[in-house]
Amino acid sequence: TTIGLTAASGDVVMCIIIMQGKEWNFWSRMGYDHRAAVPYVDGENPREHAGPGRAFPGAPTCMFRGKEVPALVAMTPSGGITSEILKLALVRLDELGVYPRVEGGPIPCCMFDAHDSRLQLPFLRYVNEPVKYGPIERPRWRVLIGLPNATHIWQPGDSNEQNGAWKSATTREKDKLIQWKIRLHNLNAV
Repeated sequence: TTIGLTAASGDVVMCIIIMQGKEWNFWSRMGYDHRAAVPYVDGENPREHAGPGRAFPGAPTCMFRGKEVPALVAMTPSGGITSEILKLALVRLDELGVYPRVEGGPIPCCMFDAHDSRLQLPFLRYVNEPVKYGPIERPRWRVLIGLPNATHIWQPGDSNEQNGAWKSATTREKDKLIQWKIRLHNLNAV
C-alpha cells in the first residue's frame, strides 16, 4: 500500500509505504531497482549497493517547507494501514518540526476518511494529547474524520482515472523488468 500525505495546497508532505508480511529483510526495507547502473550480484554485500541511484535505493524522500521528510516504511500482515502507522507518521512530522508550534499559533490539522484505523486508540490518543503552547494546553493535532461532500464514499486515490493511470504505469514498469530479466539471463522471449 502506498499513501501520499498531501497538504491542502496539493504539495506532497510524506510518503507512507506499507508492505504485507511479518518479518523485515534488507530487500523489503530498501527496495530493488533493476535499472541501477551497477546491478547487485548474489554474494556481494548488499549494503555496498544501497542508496539513491543504486540497486537498493531506499524509500523516497519528500521536500516540504524546506525540510526533507523521509518516507515511513512499515509492515503489517495485511499490508494495510493501522492506527499505529498513522500515529508514527504524525510523530515523524512532529519530530522534524514540519509544522511549527508556537504560542497563539495554529494547531496542525489533518483530514481523513472514516476508515477504522482513524478511530483506534493509538492514533486518537496521540492527536488529542495535550501539549503546552506557552501557558495554554492544546491538543497536539486537530483531526477531521469523514470527508466533505460524501467523498468518504469515493475515497481520494480510488477514482478510476487515478487507478487507471497507476495500473498503466505499473504495467510499463513490469514490462521493463521482464525485458531486463530476459537480457540478464540471456533468455529468448517466446
